[in-house]
Amino acid sequence: MYRIDREHPLVKRLNEIINEISLQMAEQELEKMKREVSVT
Repeated sequence: MYRIDREHPLVKRLNEIINEISLQMAEQELEKMKREVSVT
């Protein structure tokens, strides 16, 4: 069985990148929803 070392700097950076991308995607969806609401 394998396990990721969550304390490894590379794994920490990958988690940061994933969080940044997720936040950007959520912000884009929010803007998209705001535009759709304001149009209707």
